[in-house]
Amino acid sequence: GRRIEEVRDMEFPKDVETVKAMHERARRFLDFLHKHHDGETVLAIGHGLFNRVIRATLAGVTIRDIPRMTNGEVTVLHVPNTRHHRSAEILPAQSVPANHSDQSDRSDA
Repeated sequence: GRRIEEVRDMEFPKDVETVKAMHERARRFLDFLHKHHDGETVLAIGHGLFNRVIRATLAGVTIRDIPRMTNGEVTVLHVPNTRHHRSAEILPAQSVPANHSDQSDRSDA
């Protein structure tokens, strides 16, 4: 909940994940998807910061080049079948097919 200016010079615990480590984790996640789910549709849910790192990794840019996500934002990524992960098409949330029903509306849920 603090602003960057307030924490920029603070000393963090040694086990805090660095941005570089997040990029490495994103690369491992994308490699895992390619190896185990290539060509499949996959739903992945994560926190905004890590989602931005995934988008930055796919685009080959820094996290600062990726806009912040809003609370509850839905982003659909179409990732080509490639091990290089250097491009992705970001589709607007409204492109999610309307026939995906909310399971909480089911009477047997």
